[in-house]
Amino acid sequence: MRTTSMRLSVSASLLAAAWAGTANAQEAPVHQGHQPAGQASHAQGHATHHSPFVEVEFGGSDQFQSGGLSLKLGSPLRAEIRYFGIDGNDIGVAGLGWEFRSGGLRVIPGVALAFGRENKPAAALTARWVYENEHWISQGTWVQSLGEYEPPARREHEHGGEPEDIIKYASALDAIHVSRRLGRFEVGPMVEYIRYREENAWKGGGRVAVRIGHSLRLIAQVVGPGTEVRAGAVVEY
Repeated sequence: MRTTSMRLSVSASLLAAAWAGTANAQEAPVHQGHQPAGQASHAQGHATHHSPFVEVEFGGSDQFQSGGLSLKLGSPLRAEIRYFGIDGNDIGVAGLGWEFRSGGLRVIPGVALAFGRENKPAAALTARWVYENEHWISQGTWVQSLGEYEPPARREHEHGGEPEDIIKYASALDAIHVSRRLGRFEVGPMVEYIRYREENAWKGGGRVAVRIGHSLRLIAQVVGPGTEVRAGAVVEY
């Protein structure tokens, strides 16, 4: 019950941050209504080449949850926060990233502090990337802990004596996908590697997203082994 409440609180906080960022951004004067239709369309078509002020994503299933918040502090510095919820553990990663842009490619390497219910706080390296053009979109997140992690399930060896292979450096590759754009839809394969997850660290499957307006995308994923269905959303402004 405590774990469920924590995960609901994280999702609510991320959603609140998205609405707050959207409201603040809407206070700035907008003059696109005075542009010729051709210029406005051209600007919208290249909006993805610019860095959003705020990016919020969250989603998951009853087996796995993840979320993220990226806030522009002042070019090229961004605050980067990630959350992973798995059976028996909740992991948070908070730090700063430095954004590099070239055309439709954005790469944000950074440093962070990783922590969790079953993890000692440790320094971590992070990276997030986004590539977009008219026909394709690809994204992914990498987190590598620099501290040792002891899986709870192996702390006590069932046969007594010294436990085997209980110390390792945790890492995650989250929601890596390459998707084809078809109007408002995005369709493509995805893969993830969550080393905190003791079984089935690697999972792969398919991803479908639909864009609603200029700021919201609704996302559905089906991954395996087994069949796990996830739902989520991304807000960018």
